[in-house]
Amino acid sequence: MNADWQQYYELGEEALQEGDYACAETMWLAAYSQAQKFDKADPRYTITLEGLAEALWHQGKYEGAEELCKQTLETFKVIRGPQDPDVGVAANNLAMLYKAQQKYADAEPLYRQAIHILGRALGNDHPDVQNLHANHKELLYLMGQAPEQPAKQASLTADKLTKSGQYQTIAVESMDKLYETGPQMAIGSQPAEMTWNQYREAAETALRNNDFPTAEAMWTGALRRAGKFEERDPRLTITLESLSEVLWRQSKYSNAEPLCKWTMQIYERTLGPNHPDVGIISNNLAMLYHAQRKYAEAEPLYKRALPIRTKALGSDHPAVTNLVANYQNLLRAMGRAAEAERVRYMAASITNGRWTRSGSYQQVTIAPQDKLHEVN
Repeated sequence: MNADWQQYYELGEEALQEGDYACAETMWLAAYSQAQKFDKADPRYTITLEGLAEALWHQGKYEGAEELCKQTLETFKVIRGPQDPDVGVAANNLAMLYKAQQKYADAEPLYRQAIHILGRALGNDHPDVQNLHANHKELLYLMGQAPEQPAKQASLTADKLTKSGQYQTIAVESMDKLYETGPQMAIGSQPAEMTWNQYREAAETALRNNDFPTAEAMWTGALRRAGKFEERDPRLTITLESLSEVLWRQSKYSNAEPLCKWTMQIYERTLGPNHPDVGIISNNLAMLYHAQRKYAEAEPLYKRALPIRTKALGSDHPAVTNLVANYQNLLRAMGRAAEAERVRYMAASITNGRWTRSGSYQQVTIAPQDKLHEVN
């Protein structure tokens, strides 16, 4: 399978959500092979470690997950500082893995570390911190250091590892604008009372119920969080694309437009101008312009998307066929029917034709009687 890190990431996340942990492990292993080339400060590196560790955790492969969690913890200490909330998250995950393997002496100081860091960041009354205290007390009982087993509580993290990035601190006054390097667009001033992942989950639930206004509100909340992430953090482009899709499905084309522009700018900078994801966003933005009858703006984007998508998928792929149809419809609406007919052949020639290197064909001497008829 030929895919880049982003595609493996998306497939791994999808498999995790569907409970197909063996598939998730395969996808995250492929992502891991690519992430090894990244700088450790690149968010994709720790995202990969955490994704693969979670897939292994769910399959009871604790030893494999343990090494990944150790790497994650050490990386966060170096690039974020020892008191960053994500250090607490990673310490808790590693403690859970040690506990599951009955390595209680190794787990205990990590629980204390996680409680100290997350207690300071979130407050001791936060449900996640309360859950940490409960897990720590249970561990102390198992070690014979507590007189009685604590009462069971509804656990927030006992059945899965926790992803980093859940507890970002964002000033309330900055909630009414997007990340400064991106397009400026008002997105409301309600406080960000949920984590990015909680907003995402609520948005996806709303989408499954075809509740687009609620999905829009939730992805808008996620954008308030994601606006502070680095450009290479996939949560930012996931948020931009998801919110623009929800707006598209409600025919709010002008609102979706700056989100698509921002996404394309990020992909051009981080992936390169001819990456397949640039082709996808070019097509999406062209469709937005097309729907608003901004034909002059839509045409160069369709023209740009066509070779990128065709080379990646082939001229017979349904996505390419749909792109060709949209491009043809645009040209017909602009009174250029003759050009519209040539678009289909243009797509076919991209995959049928092949650039040939010199030196591929060595000269063969042919006897005079065997020569082909010459063209006069």
